[in-house]
Amino acid sequence: MSRPILPNSPLAQVSCELRFHGKLSLFSCWGAIQDDLRDQYPHLYVPLASIGTPSLLQPLKLSAEDKKSSILLAINSIAYSTLEYTGFSDFNSEMWRVFEIFLRHSRVSSFTHLEMRYINRLPPMLNDDHARGFVLHPALKLSVDGIAAEQTSQPQFVAEVIKDGVNFRIALVSPEENFENEHSSTDTPILQGIHLDLVGYINRNVTDKSLSQDLARVHTVIEDGFFSMITEKYLSYLKGESDVG
Repeated sequence: MSRPILPNSPLAQVSCELRFHGKLSLFSCWGAIQDDLRDQYPHLYVPLASIGTPSLLQPLKLSAEDKKSSILLAINSIAYSTLEYTGFSDFNSEMWRVFEIFLRHSRVSSFTHLEMRYINRLPPMLNDDHARGFVLHPALKLSVDGIAAEQTSQPQFVAEVIKDGVNFRIALVSPEENFENEHSSTDTPILQGIHLDLVGYINRNVTDKSLSQDLARVHTVIEDGFFSMITEKYLSYLKGESDVG
């Protein structure tokens, strides 16, 4: 079961992407998909040419009036993204409304890649206890032992593990690195702050019948992973029970 949204939630962006074998027939149904989504996503943005990226793989973007939510459409993918995450139940409901409209018109029935991405903005804090080593960020339990040295900048960190059949990628990055996640087609710029970028994905055949169960499993791996890596002090802040300092 998904946890309730926290009063001081660090989430800056949440997205979900489905990839499938390219279908040129999608061109003929994009208009119908746009018509069904026009009331909530009235703005259409067409990408400029990008060196090194085939034009057919560059997604069109349908954006909400307030530009906080968007849909990306390409001949081999669809993604839903929001900058205003109000909990998994709300996100899941709108995501499924979008995906069901897409599935009805496109008749895509299997997927090669399923991905969810949660970008968390952490407070810009450096660890001041470097007697034995250092934690990667004071809000996290992740640490590096055996390096007794003073930090001069926010450490960068990327790791990937497999949990319950889900590839789980953990990245701690700062804005100046301009980190681009290789598994995401979301084109919204990374927001300011120290970012804990969590990506869960499945690279295997996912059918429209198993999609709901697989999405729930990916979400659970990411959510459980996040709460297992943050400190009790930071969790108290997220709950609104204490200050971040």
